[in-house]
Amino acid sequence: MRFWMTAIFLFSTFPCIAQIPYSTKPIALVGVNVIPMTDNRVIPDQTVLVKDGRIENIGNADSIKIPRRAQRIDARGQYLIPGLMDLHAHFFAGRKFNADLLTLFLANGVTSVLNMRGSTGDLEFSEKVDSGELFGPQVFVCSPIQGNISPLPATYEAGVRAAEKFKEVGYDFIKVYNFIPEEGYRGIVDTAKRLGIPLVGHSVRSVGLEGAMAAGQSMAHIEEIVYGYFQDDLDESKIPELTEKMKASGISVIATLFVFKNIALQVEDLDARLSLPDVKYMPSSMTKLWQAERNEYLTSGWTMERVKDFIYPHHAFHQKLVKSYHEAGVPILLGTDTGIPCLVAGASTHKELKELVDAGMSPYDALAAGTRESARFLGQLDELGTIEVGKWADFVLLEKNPLEDIANSTTIQGIGVRGRWLSRTDIDASLQALLDQK
Repeated sequence: MRFWMTAIFLFSTFPCIAQIPYSTKPIALVGVNVIPMTDNRVIPDQTVLVKDGRIENIGNADSIKIPRRAQRIDARGQYLIPGLMDLHAHFFAGRKFNADLLTLFLANGVTSVLNMRGSTGDLEFSEKVDSGELFGPQVFVCSPIQGNISPLPATYEAGVRAAEKFKEVGYDFIKVYNFIPEEGYRGIVDTAKRLGIPLVGHSVRSVGLEGAMAAGQSMAHIEEIVYGYFQDDLDESKIPELTEKMKASGISVIATLFVFKNIALQVEDLDARLSLPDVKYMPSSMTKLWQAERNEYLTSGWTMERVKDFIYPHHAFHQKLVKSYHEAGVPILLGTDTGIPCLVAGASTHKELKELVDAGMSPYDALAAGTRESARFLGQLDELGTIEVGKWADFVLLEKNPLEDIANSTTIQGIGVRGRWLSRTDIDASLQALLDQK
């Protein structure tokens, strides 16, 4: 389904980004410190030349001829990383609503997103970004979730039909959920392998984590490993053996650490979560659902005692799993579950980066989870995920070095999106437009 973009981009039809100046000129970032994410290093004082949406050249200033008509960006003393990726996001009905989410993702340096709950409407929305009719991060799309609502694929044949349909329609992944009957799951798995469409999702209760590993199904949450293998017994002595099995299976894990911790933060002090600076940019139709009287956690029995007894012990266990898997070479990927209460599109990506570091990953490895390794998972490593000649010019310019402190991932000074440059002024204008239209 991908790759798609042409060298010429159309004006955006959605108001926030439409205010950003459009340019077909080549771009030259001059004097920038490049963090290529091919390995753990900083290449100082480089010129990065972008043409026709791709990185054309990288090198010392005296080795690169900058076209006279190029847009020169003084990036001396700043740091360039690949565009960030969120592999667990949710979009909703309504083009205007989703266009606002695109703005927020881009404003926070997220240039690729995996929509974990897709529909044909989401495919159409993604194609509008592909064509340039809408401007935003590229959106990869999972199938409608299989296993959370009726009718479930209860038989092998039903699973086959579902997977064949999803491949025909054009979904990038098949998303599986808790309650698929075993025969239906087997039908999906066998057909997905035959057709070459990858599986991702929850630990299907009828087959457990062992069944998911055998199927080659990647996990959409670290917590699903607990539900599918450990259940109520958080026995750390079992982690090494499971880690070996996970490594042998070849599956990846989208960690989504912060979304689980965020349940506790809302129960403890919802007003504090709702008062965070980035919340005001989210669509009002969503933030209304986050208020106390409609918040899904506060209205479903979560209490301070339950948070203390369940959330925090499980979160600590999740961190241990992430550390063990990462050290063993199990791919850990960045995802946020944006769409869940009090998770702001884009901003939550930086919270998840911090969670990965808190779990024991280095800043470099956390960034790799949200760039290179995510691109590999999407099957796009030849096009995205590192700063290299020939790849799409999706990158983020930072004031400070994120390898020294992962919090520096938020010091965004500019963003490149397939050759289109958004300055800090452009980004701020797009955010202000979100507020002005409310």
